[in-house]
Amino acid sequence: MRRSFPARALSVSAMMLLPACSAMVLQNTSDPNYQRQNNTNPNYSSTNPNTQSTTNPNYTTQNTTDRTHAGAYYGDYRDYSREGFYIGAGAVGVLENFDLDSAERAISTHITVDDPIYGPEGRVGYRFLPFLAIEGLFQYYPTFDFDTQAGKLAEADGWAATGNLKAFLAPGPVQPYVMAGFGAIELNFKGKNGNSFSDETDMMWRFGGGIDAYITRNIVVYGEYSYNLPIDDLEDFQYHAISAGLQYRF
Repeated sequence: MRRSFPARALSVSAMMLLPACSAMVLQNTSDPNYQRQNNTNPNYSSTNPNTQSTTNPNYTTQNTTDRTHAGAYYGDYRDYSREGFYIGAGAVGVLENFDLDSAERAISTHITVDDPIYGPEGRVGYRFLPFLAIEGLFQYYPTFDFDTQAGKLAEADGWAATGNLKAFLAPGPVQPYVMAGFGAIELNFKGKNGNSFSDETDMMWRFGGGIDAYITRNIVVYGEYSYNLPIDDLEDFQYHAISAGLQYRF
């Protein structure tokens, strides 16, 4: 079949353009500027053209900033739970829960105890895990007054010292905790004239909990409640203790 003039002209033009197009393709694929331009294109990705390139400066900066903020946030929380020693001092108030039935039967009259009483306390501890600490706690109890309807019957002062294990329930600047401890208690009983007639020292258990609130990374305000259970000869002298004070964390 004879080709018309326009068809023959188009065929000739296509044959002339083909070598030129091939040369342009080879030049572009071997041109370093071409490769560098495409590899640094913010919208270029070797795997997915619709995915933002990891070489995009804005992409890298944004993600680095996000990681920095996240690290600072969690880093601050870890700092509140850091390992190390601490010391503290404060005041304790004591509410008695004495069982005086046997004494009342012995003298055939009701005995009352004046409370609460207030005294000082001190503590030193070491936080060896983010959520665990060991602590030594000492409390002094000035005077329990034992009264009857006829007047003052006796008084007692004493102290308690326990080694405690504290378990923290949350990180951050406000940390609730539970605690349990074991140690010793001494009560010195005196007559109404102030003469000592009995000194009793026995072992005791302490159970409770509290809150540590950080003012700074080193200064901590604490509040604590504990129930205290002497054993053996002093088992009838159980009591509540509520304390508050300041701690310094090294």
